Amino acid sequence: MAVNTCPVCAKPFRRLDRHMVTHQAPAATSTAPKGPAPPAPADLGDAGRALWAAVTGGYQVAPHLLPVLLAACRETARAEQAEADVARDGTYDADRYGARKPHPGIAVARSSRLAAARLLRQLDLAPPPAEGAAPPLLEDFTRPA
Repeated sequence: MAVNTCPVCAKPFRRLDRHMVTHQAPAATSTAPKGPAPPAPADLGDAGRALWAAVTGGYQVAPHLLPVLLAACRETARAEQAEADVARDGTYDADRYGARKPHPGIAVARSSRLAAARLLRQLDLAPPPAEGAAPPLLEDFTRPA
């Protein structure tokens, strides 16, 4: 297998996709913002505005990732609204035959929470590990012998 030289760090590599992972900078840094935090859009609900303030207040988010943060805030607000509707109307509704069925807001809340979690994962908001700290221990999920 051929060995190539990286144009960024000049180290030899065999597979570019595995080597370039070492060059990816975190998407959001936990340093204090250099300038004022961008204001939250007006169309966000209370939960979305709270998430926006928490992220922009504690992290310096790259400008190209603000749409991802905005989408996560909108999904969070949508989930909160759906949960409020379920709390107001009850967990179950009756269909046209009188049978009980789950409130449609349950599915909306679940899918919105899942979408928000995936979008927030793209922002990579976890703080970096401390200097000299061991990497987190992963559990072994192999089958028992």
